Amino acid sequence: MKRPIFIHAGLRSGSTYFWSKFRDIPTVMAFYEPFSEDLGRATRHFMLTHGPDSWSSRHAPTAPYYREYEPLLEDDRPGIHGFHPSFSYVNYFLNTPALPEQHAYLDALLALARSKEKQPVLGFCRSLGRTAWMRRHFPEAFHIVMVRNPVDQWLSGYYFHQSTHNPYFLINPVWCLRHPGDHPYAAAIAPTMAELMDQPALPLSALYEVFLQVYAAGLITALHDADLIVDIDLLTASPTYRRAVEESLTEATGLALDFADCHIATYREETSGVDFVRVTDRVVASLSSWIRDEPRANNWPLRHPWALLSLLEVSARRAPRQP
Repeated sequence: MKRPIFIHAGLRSGSTYFWSKFRDIPTVMAFYEPFSEDLGRATRHFMLTHGPDSWSSRHAPTAPYYREYEPLLEDDRPGIHGFHPSFSYVNYFLNTPALPEQHAYLDALLALARSKEKQPVLGFCRSLGRTAWMRRHFPEAFHIVMVRNPVDQWLSGYYFHQSTHNPYFLINPVWCLRHPGDHPYAAAIAPTMAELMDQPALPLSALYEVFLQVYAAGLITALHDADLIVDIDLLTASPTYRRAVEESLTEATGLALDFADCHIATYREETSGVDFVRVTDRVVASLSSWIRDEPRANNWPLRHPWALLSLLEVSARRAPRQP
């Protein structure tokens, strides 16, 4: 059987579009967000109806997201067999423990796909902080890490909140950083960030800072664990880059993919009032200090650390202007 494919991305990063391209291939069985908390409480009706048109997703049309999980539903209870709520956020930054329940759950997804003679694709949105665990326990998988301009990624969640009054995407990074686990950078910044997060009402600038710290913590290690790094902004803008990604994926996975219709939103104007440059400067200073002083002592090898810092700085300085 062909090797499984693990896609590691953040929320509002274009990952649903990317995952759906694999799902469209008949020889593939593609599981949507295997660590989503939805899977712990989902009913059969929810699994078979929840899709791009059932909420303000801005996703392209596709079948209900969780359709592939139906064989793992409990007979008369909500939730997917083998899923545990700790998978979503308590384990987000855990890389060292064996976590046998988490391992068995992911094994069950791979086994389900193989039982149907399909190539398994797992499209994660809650795995960037634990890619070392993923690579160690699933070395046979092809690991793809997706990146998006962090300002646009955060603004996507901000405008979702503006239109729906649902703060889910704004507070999601807070849940991640409440559990820094054994990730060396997340653990290093957790005490300082806890003071920020313990405010009675978090201002938007604080929410963006927490998001950016989680974004940086995930990528500073995930970039090392990736077999392929995909920049969704470049995938939108550059035909040459698009062809290179398609060729790399075909060579590594045997699958023919076409991203010609890739279009990720950018924001020319924004209304949040967040000083993206100022917040980014604080995060870059924190991350630069850690890169300089900590990784060798913690034996966490890094790939392109300065490229990540450049991505943060450039994205902040290209942030949309206030209208």
